[in-house]
Amino acid sequence: MLWAFCNVAPAATPAISPALQSASVTTTSFTFSATLLTPLLKGESVKMDYGNGLKAMHCVEQACTLALTASKNLLSAESVDYTIGVYDVKKNVQGEVQTGTFSLSAMTITPDTLTQTPVSAMRVLAAVVKFTASLTAPLTKNDSVKIDYGKGLKIMTCSGKTCVLSSNVLPVQTTANYTIGLYKGSVRQYDTLSGSYHPASAPPPVTPSSYSKISNTGAVLEDSATQGLGEAEWACTKDNQTGLIWEIKNTDKGLHNNIATYSWYDATVQGSAAKGKINGGVCYESRCDTESYKNAVNAAKHCGAENWRLPTRNELMRLIYCSDGNYSTLSSATGYVCTNGNVVTSPTINTTYFPHITQNYWVWTSTQDTISRSYALLVDFKVGYVDDYTKISANHVFLVHR
Repeated sequence: MLWAFCNVAPAATPAISPALQSASVTTTSFTFSATLLTPLLKGESVKMDYGNGLKAMHCVEQACTLALTASKNLLSAESVDYTIGVYDVKKNVQGEVQTGTFSLSAMTITPDTLTQTPVSAMRVLAAVVKFTASLTAPLTKNDSVKIDYGKGLKIMTCSGKTCVLSSNVLPVQTTANYTIGLYKGSVRQYDTLSGSYHPASAPPPVTPSSYSKISNTGAVLEDSATQGLGEAEWACTKDNQTGLIWEIKNTDKGLHNNIATYSWYDATVQGSAAKGKINGGVCYESRCDTESYKNAVNAAKHCGAENWRLPTRNELMRLIYCSDGNYSTLSSATGYVCTNGNVVTSPTINTTYFPHITQNYWVWTSTQDTISRSYALLVDFKVGYVDDYTKISANHVFLVHR
């Protein structure tokens, strides 16, 4: 739930006249959309499960939508898993389902895997933001309450001493301003209430206290610990906000070498092009693709763990650190996380806890492209950018586990 609150002392008015007393902004609901590769057959339906059981989507030809009222639990969750698939009349799934995560607070949704499901894409279509204003007294004849939230003056609907307006036509910037005023006809009466609201919330800035150093055996270390191969030396970094533990790089010519590169490969993905490329990078002590590297790190029980994996797009995005403190929330799969990518300090990561990262550092995620299955998403830590790239190319890897 997003709030904007401001009190303005109104000019002296007769007791019978209303005056604006307070204002608030609440994100209330979201509409998800899915695109089908082909129209549904008779008896088929598209259904989505985001933790509350299967919900049927409304489909017109190949476009399907589902409106979701955001509960307090969903709004406060960092991310929510979802599945979406095509079902026949007997509720049997046709093909495989698409899975991913979404964040109501960030208004984003990311498919983590695209399989053979007839569903080709899933995204947030719109967010409905509800503005509420309170009056000291009900409106009198010819009075109205109007709001400008970046789209010109709009009349609010008033009942008693409460006025509301809901809109899904929102500014694209992270923070926007609003003003609310009391009008008699077209003439504003008294002062206005003003404030700001957030159609999209940016990732939180990364601070040193966000991280802890982890030893080669998995123990939490003092912040003064140094890198090394000893049991009590630093080899991994924990994000204290998410609980995720990340591998870090070193300059040894070994498994965690900082300049080693890997092609994207996953043998479980269907389709030869979608699997990626075996051994397409330059590395040490493993075959140079993401699957082989992951297997080698797990076999070595790095930092005491055997469940290392590639991070999702959303997980890896959290490591982006924008030196000017200006973050953007992506409205699509790719784009700038650092609002001012041309001026931030490179690399855009906390190098105190992720050492030996060069300026041009492109890192693979597990998230595949929604348009071309021969592409996957990566994070460019030079400018704080999320991009898609062909899986046969060679890039860096940060493995993660919980």
